[in-house]
Amino acid sequence: MDDKDFGLDYRVDNAYLEVLINDLPIVDPGFDIGTSAAMESNIDFKHFLYDGHNNIKFITRKVDNDKAAVLNLSFKTWDADEFHMPFEVDGNGFDINFDYEDENCTVESHSDSIKVESSECSVRTVENGYLLDVDFELDYKGFYDSKYISEAVLVKDPALIKTKLVDEYKKIFSFYEDKDWDALEKYLSPMLNKQAEDTGWSKKEIFKSLYGKYLVDREFSLSNFDLADTYIYITGNNKLFSIVENPFRLVNEKTTEFTMPIFYFWLDKSGEIRIKQ
Repeated sequence: MDDKDFGLDYRVDNAYLEVLINDLPIVDPGFDIGTSAAMESNIDFKHFLYDGHNNIKFITRKVDNDKAAVLNLSFKTWDADEFHMPFEVDGNGFDINFDYEDENCTVESHSDSIKVESSECSVRTVENGYLLDVDFELDYKGFYDSKYISEAVLVKDPALIKTKLVDEYKKIFSFYEDKDWDALEKYLSPMLNKQAEDTGWSKKEIFKSLYGKYLVDREFSLSNFDLADTYIYITGNNKLFSIVENPFRLVNEKTTEFTMPIFYFWLDKSGEIRIKQ
């Protein structure tokens, strides 16, 4: 899939929007993409997709209930390394329109290679608005074959994974604390393998780009490990989980810039926690 990118164009006005691809938030859990201001944008999330079956979910609501709201979405593909303004490319995926007044969600398909399962998306009322749910098939080859998709055990009891998950985050914290580059890279190897396969970069390049600077840059200091105000986040398909907010952060003392890397895990058949590829 080196020659194709896949993603979403969205147009919102007076609307809040969160997007989840295959039950993974496109950004940190709970962070909104669209807001009350009228806006158009696009998101490339090729590396969240798989051969065959995929799912996309949207959490949305009006910001001002007394005003009209707009939510138009378009899932599509385009040639890699090409830039397009939102909604410039059409006719190759599917469009989603949600009517906040009658709570109706319609899907219009434009492609034989990107197939939606229904002309209507599922609409469910949730605590923070509406949950729109669309299943679709991708008739393209070359996406990553994830063990988590086929081998993960459903999480039915969050308490069962809490202690193990905290232990994993403590282990990651110790790598940062000791500035142990090799140990952290080895620990993240399943994740780095996937990113290397997706991007064509070497594992070393990806590790250095995403994690290395925080280990070697002396301006970044490590916070204490603190579980206050954190919670276990489990994705909608009950297969992936993480800790949010991260119990530690790396802070640049000069600029106050900080990072809180999020790591997702899954449970294998032996009851062991595995980091997501």
